[in-house]
Amino acid sequence: MNGRLESELNKQKVIKAKLKKLPPIFTEFYSYMEEDDRSYNTIEHYIDYNVEFMEYITKGKKDDEYYKNVTQSNVRQFISSQRTKEKDGEIVRTGDSIIATKWSAIKKFFIFLNELGFTDNNPVDGAKRPKVKAKSEVTFLEEDEINKLFANIKERSTERLLNRDLCIFSLFVSTGLRKSALVQINVEDVNFKTNTITVIEKGRKERNIGFGENMKQLLLNWLQDRRDYFDVDERGPLFVSQWNNRMSTKNVELLLKKYIDGVTSKHITPHKLRATAATQMGAHDVPVQVIKEILGHNNVNTTMRYVAALDKQKQEAINVLDSIVK
Repeated sequence: MNGRLESELNKQKVIKAKLKKLPPIFTEFYSYMEEDDRSYNTIEHYIDYNVEFMEYITKGKKDDEYYKNVTQSNVRQFISSQRTKEKDGEIVRTGDSIIATKWSAIKKFFIFLNELGFTDNNPVDGAKRPKVKAKSEVTFLEEDEINKLFANIKERSTERLLNRDLCIFSLFVSTGLRKSALVQINVEDVNFKTNTITVIEKGRKERNIGFGENMKQLLLNWLQDRRDYFDVDERGPLFVSQWNNRMSTKNVELLLKKYIDGVTSKHITPHKLRATAATQMGAHDVPVQVIKEILGHNNVNTTMRYVAALDKQKQEAINVLDSIVK
């Protein structure tokens, strides 16, 4: 089964289990979002956020038609209430993008209600979308830190998992893949004749990413270990866990946490490895448009963030050297 399809079917089951406990209007909303060709991750988030809003409006009481009496003021008050939350006994600020997404989820829900005639009330009309502040600085690994990461993998991994883990993190750094796309790769998606891997990324976009000869050898080494050490079919998930099933994004995050320890004080996530791939290409004078295509960005401005981060780092290095001059 296609990795993306397998992931979506699992997510679909999770959503449908939730819907059984919710008012029927949410099942209608689910079908509406599915017809709109939204990803199941988006559908789940939009349902969850609207359930939060319903519980806020009804104060947790059962009211299947709560949406008929919602006011613009209710929307504003809910959004305001979401700006902070309690985590591990402390009050922390909710990210701007999450707040904005909650607002968008409520807006989408009322568009659905209006279009299907459940209500003519749209309290989101006229309410401003919460502002998302400028994105923080780009965090990435420098070349010596990349080398330390791979040294840690070679030192801390077991013989059975060494080539798998080298392969995973080499793919991140050499192709800029997202973690969701990486775990969904199947063996049959890898083409050694063209040195490409077919992946499905955000927005259900299918594209082919290329790899070089060094990456090819790592893939071949892992596939041999996959046959020798794991009880799995020749086809199916490329990256499997110790228990012979498809690795999850959580598995990958835990692996990175294990191997990044001692490498840097920076907060490094799998997405930061995508930033690392981008900045490494920039450091070796790969044109911005080429970086954009390799990473699959829709907008070159996204790519430019990585280039700007590299330019800032170069300027800081120049300033350090310049301070030597008297």
